Amino acid sequence: MAAVLVTVIVQVLALALGAAPVHAQERSLARATSEALARPVIGQASVAGATSAGAPASSALGTGPDQAARSDYLLHCSGCHGDQGAAHALGRIPPLQGVIGRFLHLPQGRAFLVQVPGVHNSGLDDARIARLMNWLVPQFAGPSLLTRFQPFSAEEVGRLRADRPADPARQRRELAAILAGLGYPIDY
Repeated sequence: MAAVLVTVIVQVLALALGAAPVHAQERSLARATSEALARPVIGQASVAGATSAGAPASSALGTGPDQAARSDYLLHCSGCHGDQGAAHALGRIPPLQGVIGRFLHLPQGRAFLVQVPGVHNSGLDDARIARLMNWLVPQFAGPSLLTRFQPFSAEEVGRLRADRPADPARQRRELAAILAGLGYPIDY
């Protein structure tokens, strides 16, 4: 229950902060989130060992570099895509879970992942976006990732973000049509 509450608070704060780069505040929020998950909850011995899904709290936030990438995901992506990458029914937000790996079957699909408005306008620098993508793709791709994942570099992210599509929705539809023709449908 506490982990769900913390996730909701993080999502609300992420929406309130918008896309402006607030790096010091993000670190403080990530630290506060981690500390909140470790604190005992009234009526429970401790939430440090479990989340609402029954997984260890450390896996809820990740560890090391994964924790920083997971925090960036929670702050900049989960407001729309949810904490599990399942998307949101309102606003036609695309799911990441079990789908995102399909984009990597095309060079222009790989580029699109760092060109979408939410990533492009997140306020994160190229290195943080590379770290986020290198966590996010393996985390959510599942069976949609049929080949070995080639990690993003900060240089690649910078190059790809410099060539942003004028109409991301049209670009997504075009990529979805190509991928469907190759046998990798994207349902949105």
